[in-house]
Amino acid sequence: MNFVKCKQTPQEQGNILFLILIAVALFAALGFAATQTLRTGTKDPQSESQNVRGIEVIQYATFVAESIMRMKFRGLADSQLCFDSPLWGHNDYYHSACDDDMKRVFSTVPGSGGVSWMKAAKGANLGEPWYFTGNSCVPGIGPYQGDDCNSDGTATSEELMMFLPNISKALCLEINTQLDIENPNGNPPQASGNIWPAGMPVFTGSYADGGKVDSAGSGDAAVLRGREFGCVEGNGTPPAGTYVYFHTLLKR
Repeated sequence: MNFVKCKQTPQEQGNILFLILIAVALFAALGFAATQTLRTGTKDPQSESQNVRGIEVIQYATFVAESIMRMKFRGLADSQLCFDSPLWGHNDYYHSACDDDMKRVFSTVPGSGGVSWMKAAKGANLGEPWYFTGNSCVPGIGPYQGDDCNSDGTATSEELMMFLPNISKALCLEINTQLDIENPNGNPPQASGNIWPAGMPVFTGSYADGGKVDSAGSGDAAVLRGREFGCVEGNGTPPAGTYVYFHTLLKR
């Protein structure tokens, strides 16, 4: 029997290497978070529970990001990803690509995203669901490196982002500690303005200028520049005094 060898182009090889490197980085970050449970010293039960919640939050978001990488590897365009699920209780995430199960992140049909829709870890927030949008960006990641990624007049610099709104300050601090992100003066880094636009536009296949995840509100933009996931305090939408876990699903 003769087998036909498929020769990959340099571009395809580069894309595969890029996806592998992202996967390695995600696993490394998750592994670092998990090892924090083995730190020496005695922790009170409340601190231990925050540690476990932090790991659960990071772990679930990482799994979603890995699923999207696999879907992209199969050839899906950024705009074809679908986060629609009956478990939301609404169809706000529905768009035309959702008619194909292979484009659904929250589907267990073979060849689809394979992610089970889940609520946030118990006690992580006040019950708000995860939030997915293409209307926010993180300075310093992706091809566009400018700090004005939220207002540069093009949608190509926005990332596909996953947020967990309204988590507790204690959990926010713990997550950043697990990820080796500085908490300036004992507080989570604060954004300079809106993290996402008013009205919380959800991802339905398109991207647009809007919000930005940064730390300039704390006086040091370098704290979160280039960070793909972590925790930040609001400073507009959502408001100051509220805390958000962010996770970049696609760097664009």
